[in-house]
Amino acid sequence: MAGFVRRWGIAIAVAAVAWLGAPGAAQAQDACPNGWSPSESVEFAPPVPAIDSGVANPERADGCTLLDEIWEGEPFASHGSFVAHVADVTETFALDAAERNAIVRAAARSGVGGPRDAQLDNSCDRRLAITFDDGTSFQRPRTLQVLREAQVHGNFFDNGFRVAANPQIARFQVREGHTQLNHTYNHVNMSELSDEANREEVLRNEEFLASIGAPLTFKGIRPPFGGSNPRVQALLDSMGYTSFMDRIGTDDWLPQRSAAEIRDAILEQLHPGAIVALHDGPVDTPAGPASVAALEQIIAAARAQGYCFGVVDQTGEVVADRYVSSGEPIAQVVNPVPYHPLVFGTEEQIEGPYVITQGEESR
Repeated sequence: MAGFVRRWGIAIAVAAVAWLGAPGAAQAQDACPNGWSPSESVEFAPPVPAIDSGVANPERADGCTLLDEIWEGEPFASHGSFVAHVADVTETFALDAAERNAIVRAAARSGVGGPRDAQLDNSCDRRLAITFDDGTSFQRPRTLQVLREAQVHGNFFDNGFRVAANPQIARFQVREGHTQLNHTYNHVNMSELSDEANREEVLRNEEFLASIGAPLTFKGIRPPFGGSNPRVQALLDSMGYTSFMDRIGTDDWLPQRSAAEIRDAILEQLHPGAIVALHDGPVDTPAGPASVAALEQIIAAARAQGYCFGVVDQTGEVVADRYVSSGEPIAQVVNPVPYHPLVFGTEEQIEGPYVITQGEESR
């Protein structure tokens, strides 16, 4: 029953956030809303790794950055037209000659616009980010395949006790350019723990992910179960963490929810700058396959409505990016996936090898 209250409490919170989180006047004043972050370096891919100019992405007073203006030119007819476009755009920003030359040289060394550049046009002013909680799950390789085929980066709030079973998946996520974030080590309700225990959970996960070669992209966290009361939030702030409680979602952790129900519930809430929350294998229910099945449909339908995709950043906002695959084989599950004792469904409904954890890992 405690799990039921927690899970449905989140559903109510998500509905409230979706209503309160609609874009306001402040966002409308930005000429390039949810565009490229000025904290990025100006770099171009393909290839992977990208060709980095070493120049920070400059931003104009209207909120548009150099990379916003560069990628607004997609699709490019040829590599030459891309390089010429980059040269033209750099002249419109306050850059010195050395910076302009470095950016144009990086563009010329890249493969953008060339015969091997099969990237989709991802430039628009209606951008979304898709996040996944509770990983890494048995369904995660399927999620990664869908995202690769759709050229959409995921934002993964993962739990160390699950990652530990199949660390190769988190390592692949980072190499592929996905955003790796914190969800505590043991998937705890932070509102129920002391500050000392919460700090341990957050730092343990942070340090563990770094130790296996999948470090956090930045200090970003989504507290499990929506467990972020003012005391918890103050602690996370003091630790330098950005919390991602504002999102749109649905009760996709319920095993009876169909892919169509999950898809429709997400699509009816979409707005520019939305952070979409999914579970591709909840830690305490046998759900997940329907969320993965809905993912491809959500991406396709959102694009048909004029949306494009990005990632979250340390400011808590959705920002632009460009998915260029590493080309590596997608990592697969090789060891049983840990679960906490289930609060919905039965063990017979769990897909793939699993283990129900006890003791410390099920706190």
